Amino acid sequence: MNIKSIKIFYKAPVLFALILYLSVSFAVGSKNNRIAVTEVKIRHNQKNEPYLTAVADITFNNAIKIKKIQAYEVGGRFFLKLPEYVSKSGNVYPQVILLTKESNELVKEAIRGQSPSAPGEAGELEYKITGIKLYSDFSSDGKKAASNLKAFAKVSFNDSIEIESRILDGRFGLWVAWPSEKSEKGDKWADRVLFLDKKLKDSVEKELLERYKEYSNTSGKKSN
Repeated sequence: MNIKSIKIFYKAPVLFALILYLSVSFAVGSKNNRIAVTEVKIRHNQKNEPYLTAVADITFNNAIKIKKIQAYEVGGRFFLKLPEYVSKSGNVYPQVILLTKESNELVKEAIRGQSPSAPGEAGELEYKITGIKLYSDFSSDGKKAASNLKAFAKVSFNDSIEIESRILDGRFGLWVAWPSEKSEKGDKWADRVLFLDKKLKDSVEKELLERYKEYSNTSGKKSN
């Protein structure tokens, strides 16, 4: 064996170890950061709505529950209707969006099979604020009207789910409201998005309020 062969021989185990390390790191990272359905609850179609096959509560990574996701099947096509807001003028604004084909199929399969994709443990959800839009309400005479709604904000989780929230100014100061809907009687509000992980909720809301204050102060200086 010549000197060149010896050098290659000793480098090979190092190279193999490096490849093995990268492979393991990638697998662990993928598992920890992937989106997973950890719980599925199927509701009955009480209204007997045509083409509606199921109404489901889906929990992602034991951290966030999206309630009353509607699943329809029309002409062999299976699709989902996620929480949305319909304005008085009839405009529809999505409140929850599945950002990837993979997350969409994941929810569909969980509803079809009525079982989670990853029961039990799953990686933690990571988040990032993807947008903040200040809200301005004007009356019919063109003057700015008083409103406790200050801004709309969007937050994505593991680059797979995006949820819209609202920043409100209430009796005790600024707070974050997540998607909800009025009951049929119109006297109560029911949550459509629930945070099961309080630490995650607190972290998201803290950053949302900090970003809102920073953004509103910057916008105020530009307008002056």
